[in-house]
Amino acid sequence: MHDIESIRKQLDRGEFDPADAALDEALSKTPGDEELIALRGSLRHLQRRFQAAAEDFEAALSKQPDEANWHNALGKSLNNLQQTAAAESAFRRSLEIDPGNAETWHNLAFALRAQGRHHQAADAFSEALQIKPDYVSAWHNAGLVYLAMDDPDQALAAFLKAQTLAADRPRLATHIGVALHNLGRYDDAVAAYRKALSGEPEAEAHNNLAVSLQELGRDDEALAAYREAALLAPDDQEIQIKIANLLIGMGQPDQAIDIARQCLARAPGHTGALAVAAVAGQEPGCELLDSELLDFDKLIFQTELAVANHHASAEEFNRTLATHILEHPTLVYEPAGHATRHGSHTGDLLAGEKGPVAIVEKEITAGVGRFLATLDEEKAGFLFAGQPDSWCLTMWAVVMNAQGHQLPHIHPAAWLSGVYYVQVPEEINDHDGSKAGWIEFGAPPQTMNCRGERRLRVFRPVAGNCFIFPSFFYHRTIPFESKQQRICIAFDALPSEKPKIR
Repeated sequence: MHDIESIRKQLDRGEFDPADAALDEALSKTPGDEELIALRGSLRHLQRRFQAAAEDFEAALSKQPDEANWHNALGKSLNNLQQTAAAESAFRRSLEIDPGNAETWHNLAFALRAQGRHHQAADAFSEALQIKPDYVSAWHNAGLVYLAMDDPDQALAAFLKAQTLAADRPRLATHIGVALHNLGRYDDAVAAYRKALSGEPEAEAHNNLAVSLQELGRDDEALAAYREAALLAPDDQEIQIKIANLLIGMGQPDQAIDIARQCLARAPGHTGALAVAAVAGQEPGCELLDSELLDFDKLIFQTELAVANHHASAEEFNRTLATHILEHPTLVYEPAGHATRHGSHTGDLLAGEKGPVAIVEKEITAGVGRFLATLDEEKAGFLFAGQPDSWCLTMWAVVMNAQGHQLPHIHPAAWLSGVYYVQVPEEINDHDGSKAGWIEFGAPPQTMNCRGERRLRVFRPVAGNCFIFPSFFYHRTIPFESKQQRICIAFDALPSEKPKIR
């Protein structure tokens, strides 16, 4: 016991190397001691060796399965490994043993949030706050979940509560600004960001300040704020892309192209930079950096997925897939931060139980291979320049109702993107020439205030069809009318290490 207590004190003081040596010595004497093994797991977690930490906690729990703190610790390590479903299970087991632990409820909320299950995450934060009403982190993080749920009123209330408990909490003023911005209170948001910047200046606050200033039509001030953000985060290419997009709207597309060229020199194939080059290159007085950038005929690949090979028929498979999507626990109406309007959106369909989506994943992966085989690597060099050494898919479903559509957008984190159509209403056809419900490529958002004529291409969606295209292509869904839902699966090809779902 003496050894364990002294090692715990070393961990508390951050003396990791002495603690490691002491644990080795103690375990050499009693190699099966579960308390020592769990303590080593705590050390490894602090050292960010999360896989090794998880293995230690699992070993300790195999001998003492009712230790709530170890289940909680295991969940934290698994969450850091992005094994969020397993982390959730560990946290829930901990709460079965000790339901009154506010920290564990807080950690469970994090795991649920990472899976896109924001409503359940909000409930878990509420449980933590009922147990510990002055839990500042829970108030702050609950506010972030409410933002993700597109509930800025609740988010602002949570952030303000956190502020009463810890006025100097880092980034809190910035997040208050985000909630105010989402409420349309742009002047108040500007004030919140300026308050955040009165402390230690940070790129995020300058960036968000610029966004609110743009909404107020104060483009010159917004440009200055973006440039301050760029000075604080010189390696952040996304800030440069925002500057370039603002310059397009300010009638300076040549400067935007210069920024795109610089970004592409630093990061060949950068999705945002290619999008800037494609948009700015169609403005009056400018030319495309590469004439192949908008070759829709070559760069939009249409294919059918061989799902019938895994099922009685493609139609039956798609009915099964539609049911899976409509019953998916992450399906949320008009989630914040997405382009979907009058429709619902899931989290990552490949996180957790895949069901029939596993077949779609396999067939789309094969489809990407077929698409790449059609391309001339020299002519499409800008696309191949961004190809990750290894990549994986992330997939989500979009369920649209009448007047459903998606605003023009790109997928800046991805290399290739696409869509597979699961269910298409009868009204989405080519009978009346309206193109209602069709997918359109080439038009940037109206907020960019472009002046030039656009190259456009539209395609009619058909159940069972799949489109694969470069992620820098702006695309949207044209609104439609139908009593039947339009269901599709969208996907991105990303570098193999998936980012956390936000």
